[in-house]
Amino acid sequence: MAYLETKNLCKYFGGLKAVDQVNFQVEEGQLKSIIGPNGAGKTTLFNLLSGLYIPTDGKILFQGRDLTDKKMNQISQLGVTKTFQITHIFPRLTVFENVRISAQSRKTSFNF
Repeated sequence: MAYLETKNLCKYFGGLKAVDQVNFQVEEGQLKSIIGPNGAGKTTLFNLLSGLYIPTDGKILFQGRDLTDKKMNQISQLGVTKTFQITHIFPRLTVFENVRISAQSRKTSFNF
């Protein structure tokens, strides 16, 4: 069983096919890269995997669980998320506090 897998994943914006029938598998412990020119659909693919976008068609599976119709926060709590190129998300908090907030996002209750 693949750790993360897409099956015929598609995302259309009107007549534009941003992601068209992508079949992708990553096994546990494996590293893969997504490369391509600007406009190839890399960011759209990651937005689909993280739940920011809902696929037009196809499936997303994580550890055998279907994530296709789940909301972004549900997907994040299962362990799939994307990060941004920001070095300090909350500038008035310490590094420890920023990491703690990230770790606590995996739970349904917060205990500061």
